Amino acid sequence: RDLVKSYFKNELQVNETLKRRDNKKYRNLVDIRDNWLLLIDRRNALAHVIEDHEPEKGYFIQSNNENCEETFTIYERNLDEERCNLLEVVTMIKELLV
Repeated sequence: RDLVKSYFKNELQVNETLKRRDNKKYRNLVDIRDNWLLLIDRRNALAHVIEDHEPEKGYFIQSNNENCEETFTIYERNLDEERCNLLEVVTMIKELLV
């Protein structure tokens, strides 16, 4: 998390000056940064999960890592959507770094 935040602050200069100068670019970079940080959190949270089943919603995994800011649940029926979301973030990050 700190490395990503530092990269956006120091290398990409995502700060108030950029916000005033080019608000559209600033918002785009902030969105990419926030999605990247979410991806980091989810990856870390997935190291510690519980697996269970709910009769109405089916099988799921739920993060239970106390070091993560937020817990989340992924239901088996939503896996394709989750994968698509992750791929979108990865694509944004690759475009930014290339």
